[in-house]
Amino acid sequence: YRMKKIVDASRLTTLSSEGFLKFLPKSEKYRIIYSYNMSIIRESNVTDEFKKRWPINIGFIGNVRFNEINQKLIKELANDSRFHMQYFGTGSEKLEVFARENFINNITFSGGFDLEETPKYLNEIDILNNLFGNKNIALDTALSIRMYYALFLNKPNITTDDTFTATEANKFGLGFSVNPENLKGIGDELMDWYN
Repeated sequence: YRMKKIVDASRLTTLSSEGFLKFLPKSEKYRIIYSYNMSIIRESNVTDEFKKRWPINIGFIGNVRFNEINQKLIKELANDSRFHMQYFGTGSEKLEVFARENFINNITFSGGFDLEETPKYLNEIDILNNLFGNKNIALDTALSIRMYYALFLNKPNITTDDTFTATEANKFGLGFSVNPENLKGIGDELMDWYN
């Protein structure tokens, strides 16, 4: 009720994801604003075809916040020579400690970086790590900037089941969605999907 009053009192209300329409009150005042930086996309390499050599670089770029699901991924792909995991962004320090404590070597980290460096990091990634959990209305309906990178640069991305991001990624043939509660065997499943 309070949200409806706020939206009704606005001139217009911007949303970063169409998925939010699932829970917001009905209104003609919503405008979807797609959140991407075209200069970053122009400076990045578009993937013509999926990489056929190993290791495959699975990269997370941005503010690293979803440590639990990423620790599960790191543990499941630990020291698997087919994969190299990368975490580029603020907040990766906790995962770096986790990897070091668990003697995981097929992983690199870079802390926060300047916006202008984004294309450099995107060019190092073969598969975007877009895991952030689910069963939370904000996560289930959000559309991350990594999804825009996937679309514009034709990069596959790992997404979380039952999210708007997974739905959109799958619609464009770029999504490999997983159940965050069970990542067992993800390495083999990912290779089957990727090849």
